[in-house]
Amino acid sequence: MRQENALSPGPFVGDTLENLVISDLSVKGEGIARSAGRVVFLDEGLPGEIVRARITGVKKNLLRARIESVLKPSPNAVPALCPHVRECGGCVLQRCSYPALLEWKRDYVRQCLSRIGKLELGDISPVEPSARKLAWRAKVSYAFAPAGNDEVLLGLRGRDGLRLIETTHCVAQDATVMRLLEYVRREVNRLGIPAWGKPVRNAAGKGALSGDPGYLRRLVAHSPEYMPDGRRQLLIEVISGPDHLVRDKAGQGDDIANDGAGFTRLEKLHMLGERLMERFALTGFVHTERRARSDIAYGEKKVQSFGSDTYLESFGHVTAKAPYNAFLQTNTKVALRLFELVAGEAKACSRDIVWDLFSGVGCIAMFLARSAAFVHGAEVSPEAVACARENAGALGLSNCFFHVCDLNFPDAACNLPAPDLVIADPPRFGLPDALIELLLAVPARRLLYVSCNPASQARDALRLSGSWRALKSLPLDMFPYSPHVENLLVFEKRRH
Repeated sequence: MRQENALSPGPFVGDTLENLVISDLSVKGEGIARSAGRVVFLDEGLPGEIVRARITGVKKNLLRARIESVLKPSPNAVPALCPHVRECGGCVLQRCSYPALLEWKRDYVRQCLSRIGKLELGDISPVEPSARKLAWRAKVSYAFAPAGNDEVLLGLRGRDGLRLIETTHCVAQDATVMRLLEYVRREVNRLGIPAWGKPVRNAAGKGALSGDPGYLRRLVAHSPEYMPDGRRQLLIEVISGPDHLVRDKAGQGDDIANDGAGFTRLEKLHMLGERLMERFALTGFVHTERRARSDIAYGEKKVQSFGSDTYLESFGHVTAKAPYNAFLQTNTKVALRLFELVAGEAKACSRDIVWDLFSGVGCIAMFLARSAAFVHGAEVSPEAVACARENAGALGLSNCFFHVCDLNFPDAACNLPAPDLVIADPPRFGLPDALIELLLAVPARRLLYVSCNPASQARDALRLSGSWRALKSLPLDMFPYSPHVENLLVFEKRRH
């Protein structure tokens, strides 16, 4: 076993690093240590732990390593809740006590805002805890993958984002979804439906496909907390590739073996949907198609569906109808607290016009509508806008208006009445350039920016600082046991 020392030309992959002291966590939940002047990113670990690790990757001033043993545990270490914790890329910080994890998330927000955003906010508010630590996810996306022996795997991506963990237990999901997952795994193998694999390039290159890339790509489970009339809701979306009419080799079972030619993939997925509807009393089953190679849980086109393609979720006095493909916060109770904080910090009055940018199905808009004169929501998804209008109508909110608008090109927003207040809840990558330019010029007195990525939020805050002054940061634990944190950043307009 090669040991690193002052005379060694190493270190090398496979070498052992002794007595590493973990000092911090990365944004991915990796342990961070130092060895001979190099930063070491560990596959796991907690601040305060001393570990022995084996090097898995070497760069000039950076090492990657996998922990082989913990020589001294962290004072904040607790037993993990899930058997997949070392491999799965989801709840990677289960071994950290919850109070210590909240404090780390608070410090992470503080560092992002000060180092990236150059903001001087004083102290950051304590992170609002999640009311539920287990089975808190109202939506989870699972991936299909080929196992290499004509078998199909179904589960969550590993920590490297590539390997698939065949998930049999998940602390973030309830037992019903786990049972459904096991049933789907068994049925797709029995029916002989192949998983989407790596595309094959043709002789000409340029990424063209030559050959069959497979079929099953993603399974998205919506399991909202709200139970209308006491009935459990469960909406399943299966995302496939576009080759629906291929007849793969016959699967196993009487209904397949009796058909010598085998059914098409579309027919087999139809069978699966019908069986899931009956066996699990689904709210709905939706089959969508994704042609793009990027591994994103978004179907570009609906192929077939059974039952309803929408579901309901309740946030206090607001009950929202949402289509299967719309964004809705996955932690319902924390989302309710977020909406309450937004409404309180907006300080809307009866004369105010509010812009709710990236409005989704209208939840934030409906919370603000009770105190503002008019609320205008802007959202790129026509299906989400249709549901937002229906949701506001069901509550009798005649002062809510929702507009289909691509905020990457926000010219349409310029046609709206000038705002007094602006709410923005963009995707993880942050605000588009053109929208930042618009926000620098609007006459609003207050801006509330909601983000699940404090780093991109801090970058945008720096760009907005010419017109806006940050007042406070209010983080919430939307994603328990993960390194992610939701943050509400409150701005006021600068007086020049």
